[in-house]
Amino acid sequence: MDPSHRVLGREGETVEVFIPLKGSPVAIYCLTPELSRKTISNPMTHWWREGKSQAHVIGEGDQYRVRLDGSLMLLNWETSQATGFYYCTMKHIRGQKEYSLTLQFCLVAYHIPFRSLQVNVQLKTTTCEKHFVENSVKFLESVLSSMCRQLSCVITSTTFNCTQWGTLAGTVEHHIQLKIPVQSQGEDIIMPCKTGQECHNEETLRKAFQKIHTFLTQSKFVLDTSNDVPPLYYVEGSFKAMKVDHCLAGMGKLLGRNRPCVDCCVTCGPGSYSPNGTSICIPCPNNFYQHRFGRTQCMACPLGLKTNGEGAISSTDCHNARIQERMLDFKSEKSRVNDSTAPKDERHNSTHFMITIVVCSLAFLGTTALTIYCLVTFLCKDKDATANQPALRVKETENANLKNIRSSTHHMPMKADQNRGTWFK
Repeated sequence: MDPSHRVLGREGETVEVFIPLKGSPVAIYCLTPELSRKTISNPMTHWWREGKSQAHVIGEGDQYRVRLDGSLMLLNWETSQATGFYYCTMKHIRGQKEYSLTLQFCLVAYHIPFRSLQVNVQLKTTTCEKHFVENSVKFLESVLSSMCRQLSCVITSTTFNCTQWGTLAGTVEHHIQLKIPVQSQGEDIIMPCKTGQECHNEETLRKAFQKIHTFLTQSKFVLDTSNDVPPLYYVEGSFKAMKVDHCLAGMGKLLGRNRPCVDCCVTCGPGSYSPNGTSICIPCPNNFYQHRFGRTQCMACPLGLKTNGEGAISSTDCHNARIQERMLDFKSEKSRVNDSTAPKDERHNSTHFMITIVVCSLAFLGTTALTIYCLVTFLCKDKDATANQPALRVKETENANLKNIRSSTHHMPMKADQNRGTWFK
């Protein structure tokens, strides 16, 4: 099978490659553009994924395959589980010398957002008693679900709220506010729509809208069956519907990208998750972490351990809060010790000051040399203290910058405002 697309690496950089679900095959080559134009002999290529040792090379699988020319061919991706960092090492001979090249790729699955229909409607009933309201909503949902099944769609997780309304006549009305989500079913819900054609997903939602609207608005009684289910009446003008974008579980919208589609759904990176039916990647909450791509939930830190904030990407981000506080106190104390205004320096300066007073007292007995020493000491004291502090601040700034550099290279985030990377349709 010949690949429809080819990708080359860049030495010293991570190449982002966005792979569409159910898309054409893509071949990743362990070559740079410069090296691809040269003649090499006896190339030996090894591929492995992040989290695997170099000895655990990639072989043949359902989603990728290493070809005879050493390239990694990505086959028809059905899910986002193959998303991650991939590495390759190629040893080859140019001229009379042997060379070794290591490249890194970040392969990310994506799909066009699919849409669901969100129906909001109010129904009037005779009571807000929980038992009767739940039975009414459950019965109504079963009727609407039966209608949707004929259209290859499904109603999921209907929510409701019953409130009392006072009227001008002094009576009380009971209104049920319903939120009814309608989603299409079928494999083509994540396939891109072609220009000038209506997607099956869009057509299904349009037909579902018409049927639900007709059923709820043109019936005198929406439901009137038995004493266990009180009658429901449609509130005039309350029917509203909107289309809502959704991503597959473990994926979320990457906002700000201009290609190949607006607001594509991409695999959520480490430190985030996306449950089923949502359209965003949610950072892991405090005291939770996630070190893998495309997950629907985060993992809790071991009992007694906590994180410093949201979005933790490793179990090593979980720490003992008390130990952390003590370490911070220790670092703070150490910083104060190094500071020219710290208590230790104050004690040192105080001791030096006392010695100076004693020596100066002897100066008043008539020793001219000691008097000169006192004057020089007092003049230099303030100058030394002032000169030491700026140097300390520069050192603290340098340490902060190094910390930021280390944290930025610990994990490569997918930036929303960055349009670099190779996208395939």
